[in-house]
Amino acid sequence: MNRTNPLVSVIMCTYNGSAFIDEQIESIINQDYKNIELVIVDDCSTDDTFEKIKHWSDKYSFISFSQNEINLGYNKNFEKAIQRAKGDFITISDQDDIWLAQKISDSLACYSEMNVSLVHCQNISLKDGKLRHKLAKARIPMEGNDIRQLFLYGQISGHTMLFKRDLLEKIFPMPQGILYDLWISAIACCHGNIKSVNKALVYHRVHGKNFSLDKKSPSKKLELDLHETLEALSTIDSMNLKHKSFLLHFLDLIQNHNSKKTGTFDKEVFLFLIKNRQLFFGHRKRLIPIISHVKHSIKLSKMNFIGRGKL
Repeated sequence: MNRTNPLVSVIMCTYNGSAFIDEQIESIINQDYKNIELVIVDDCSTDDTFEKIKHWSDKYSFISFSQNEINLGYNKNFEKAIQRAKGDFITISDQDDIWLAQKISDSLACYSEMNVSLVHCQNISLKDGKLRHKLAKARIPMEGNDIRQLFLYGQISGHTMLFKRDLLEKIFPMPQGILYDLWISAIACCHGNIKSVNKALVYHRVHGKNFSLDKKSPSKKLELDLHETLEALSTIDSMNLKHKSFLLHFLDLIQNHNSKKTGTFDKEVFLFLIKNRQLFFGHRKRLIPIISHVKHSIKLSKMNFIGRGKL
């Protein structure tokens, strides 16, 4: 690895992203860190997304692209695309966001600290042309290596992360159906520390065609439910025994809860969530945290998690 100027692979997956892809590619080209490759895998777009990608590739030699023969869905497509990276570091890009110019350079700077396995930044939602700063300020970015923080909610989005190439041999193969960014974050917890840049470096565009947010999309329906996700995470051999014991207990509670009639209040689930509320709900700032934690715990203690995918 070139330690002074390492190659960074930017991985982008596309599907019918014509409306915004030019703006996102341009924001990647305009990064203040220049030693990059942009690897794009199109998932059988039916609009002119692929033609736009070819146009950019003709102009810039560091852009490579391919198109799948069949539609894989965003999760499997990212898994495929990541394996094509040649860089010393890998960072993920959505097709419709906008990156601030220092996203890569500020993320790389965090690796000056010892034992950092993954770096992530914050994002600001961009909806209807307006930035929603209030939502960004309500988040508390995850740091450290406590994998239990990921068992209920995935706290690190793929489009915010950058990690070293040596993590690749640990994250593959991925369990079928698990969210790729959750799996990468979980593996990173078991092989070092997660570090936050502590600033927003991505404008995350929210619109009617976000596949990761659309609960009705075919890709969303392929996601594992909560108990299935916990089962997949339990296969991580490098997880420490304390965290694995916690996971297996939580899994047992959720499986038992799912067997009950929908809407039934589950006291055991409620007490477990409240006892561990900082792990499960500590990623959000609240005016009076305990009130919010109790409300969420009651709601989840009545919810059947079958068919919902990962929360």
